[in-house]
Amino acid sequence: MKLKTQEKIRLVELLAGLGLSYGIILTNQEHLFDHYMQFQGESLLALSPYLLNVLTSLRQEVHTEEYREIQKLYNQVIENTTTIMHEMGIDDPVQIFATYMYMYRHGYLSLNKDFAYKNDMKDFAKLGGVDVIRGKGVCRSISSMFTDICDHMDLKAVNLLVKANDAIGKIEKLCDQDKPEVDEQTKKFVKKVVMITDHLSLANHQITMVAKDDKNYILDPMNDGFLQKGDRNKLLLANDPSSHMTLFHGQYLLARIMGNVQTTNLIALHKQLTLPTIDYEEYKQIYLDTLHFCKNNIEWFEDFYQENKKLYEEINYESEKHSNNLIRMFGFGPIQKKIGK
Repeated sequence: MKLKTQEKIRLVELLAGLGLSYGIILTNQEHLFDHYMQFQGESLLALSPYLLNVLTSLRQEVHTEEYREIQKLYNQVIENTTTIMHEMGIDDPVQIFATYMYMYRHGYLSLNKDFAYKNDMKDFAKLGGVDVIRGKGVCRSISSMFTDICDHMDLKAVNLLVKANDAIGKIEKLCDQDKPEVDEQTKKFVKKVVMITDHLSLANHQITMVAKDDKNYILDPMNDGFLQKGDRNKLLLANDPSSHMTLFHGQYLLARIMGNVQTTNLIALHKQLTLPTIDYEEYKQIYLDTLHFCKNNIEWFEDFYQENKKLYEEINYESEKHSNNLIRMFGFGPIQKKIGK
């Protein structure tokens, strides 16, 4: 089944469910207030096929022809990225992180060497990194691609959902390139998200955790940060332990159930979190040495970009045929632009 067909089926299920719900209420107007809960339950039952389809939409899309084609192209980019890292002798998690930061911020992983922090993503299930290649995305796009690279290098990597709190503004920036530019629409969107999550127990940020040789590394590819496990659900900023992010296991479990991210079970997640890590000074030295190496070997990355440019174009072309994640989930094709915003 095609992705567009799935969208249309969800829209038909929604309209049918709403029509049936309206019919139930219309034919029982005289007894509506006496049996409100009963009719409410019947209306919800009428919408249950649609709601079930929405909840499983991400799991369904991974079986479509279009998804598999985009996945094939994306996996080739990931393989090519890990190949260049192996050729450069980069295999330590911090080295991989520093190199990834250098590559994506300088545009070597994006179409036309242009990446902007922009809330205009496709958010394909378990392929969040596709948006980095498209040249626009947010924290979950950037961390997803980094996680995929680490996975492909046989490291134990997983995305983490956190509330950023005050930590982002206190990260010591080590990358030689500033964070991607943010367009005005996305600034407004992020501001609203922060306002909401400030008052609710909800995650508003995605980072990556990766382990090698019984050592664990908690890394923030969006903001160039390194964190360490603190008490309970706190992840302390390594360069300033007075600041922290808060880990949300519940939202991680929901994302896992819906099939939105590459996942591990909660027991394995907790076990990895308890592994020891390195101190900040060691991390900083490895990072800066790697960054220096990257800056002295720019021709490697220029060649890499030219060799993968065609892949980026194909991925962008195939991706642009499809709606964003919300429309694919809910089937609201006719109001695509409004839902996208």
